Amino acid sequence: MFSVTALHKFYLSLLLRTELAGDIKALLFPNVGEPAKDVVPGVSSTEDAESLINRPNAYPMVQPMKAALYFDNADGFGEWPIVISTEACKNLREFRRADGKIFEIIVKKIKQLSNGHFSDDNHKRLNGPDAGIPIHKVKMTKDLHLVYQIDCVPDQDGKVYGIYTHTQLGRIWDALGSHLACKGREYRRRCIFRNRPFSNDTVTLPASFPLAEAEPECSGSPLDLSDKDMDCVEYFQL
Repeated sequence: MFSVTALHKFYLSLLLRTELAGDIKALLFPNVGEPAKDVVPGVSSTEDAESLINRPNAYPMVQPMKAALYFDNADGFGEWPIVISTEACKNLREFRRADGKIFEIIVKKIKQLSNGHFSDDNHKRLNGPDAGIPIHKVKMTKDLHLVYQIDCVPDQDGKVYGIYTHTQLGRIWDALGSHLACKGREYRRRCIFRNRPFSNDTVTLPASFPLAEAEPECSGSPLDLSDKDMDCVEYFQL
């Protein structure tokens, strides 16, 4: 029987043998020497993947990284960071594949929000005045709207929830606003606050705030929603 010390010496002698160096390296580091593979959202061919990987993107002005890959570069973006939800990222992928014209309109409208160009057409409140945190809509075509909110964690940004038809703009957005309001009064105040636009201009800069003390979440009124709609409200919080 080998002692522990003898076994250690035996294995150490194997590591020192130059003819085994290649095999040992291959076992310990199987991926060394292979090119790194980026994860590209929603691409179905090698050509699409390569074109997205090789071109610059709008990160960090558009987040997360997988959403930023749908934008050629940061040109045209302003001071407002844009956060793209999982649903909105799915919409970008679908329109990019199916309708390039609509996709270009979506990109244009997102860039307007990033520049703080708020108007009646792109900053119209979607939910009711008593529905907690304002949810806004951007009219893109006769039947398509981009839905977003001004979020604040801790500085203001634009959070895009998705692209919806007119029939999809139901009371789920009232429920979402009420649900978000449970984060506290200070959170609501910061989301609603707007800096004054520059004189003779419509550009509004995002506001910055110091870190706030954690507020206890309030228990708003029970939401009169179906299980399906309640799942949607919770999904938007992801």
